Amino acid sequence: MITVLIIVAAAVVLFGVGAFVLARVSGRNKAKVLPEPGKPELTLEQKDVIRSSQSELVSIRMIFSRITNSDIGRRGAQICDEIDRILKALKDKPDNVRSSSQLFSYYIPTLKNVAERYQNMESGNALDTPQIPEKVMLYLDDMNSAMGNMYAGLFDKDKLKVEVDMEAMTMALRRDGLLPDTDEPILKPELKL
Repeated sequence: MITVLIIVAAAVVLFGVGAFVLARVSGRNKAKVLPEPGKPELTLEQKDVIRSSQSELVSIRMIFSRITNSDIGRRGAQICDEIDRILKALKDKPDNVRSSSQLFSYYIPTLKNVAERYQNMESGNALDTPQIPEKVMLYLDDMNSAMGNMYAGLFDKDKLKVEVDMEAMTMALRRDGLLPDTDEPILKPELKL
């Protein structure tokens, strides 16, 4: 009986040691995760720019959350959401980071300055005229619209490529006799992306 217990205990110990060794060896021999084929990677500089902008965005959100004018706070939050969408898209589209430099160097810092100054005026009871909040709201509406346009612009090349691919495929299908040959445009105007 004691012999059986010793054999079982030895087997358990050997199994545990073996599992430990296998886990360490397989961890060392794991292949590095490669990026998706055809998907460009961000450079360290691009990662830093995006990371810094995301940090600024957190700061801007906090400023807008402290503003008591709910219309201005809501508009500010919407702009932050748009900028966040842009930053996320830029992570997948590193080629567009350079062309978006105004976002990093001017738009985000200026938005932060406006939000800070407004919040300071509001907390210091220095909003003596209704024109200031109205002007700030108009500015925020314009900024939100511009950021929406910037986000959409990040996909312009993709839209063009999709249209060209569809046009080429339709022409090939017609050439191969799989679709009737007509003089109608391949893509109807209302279907264009």
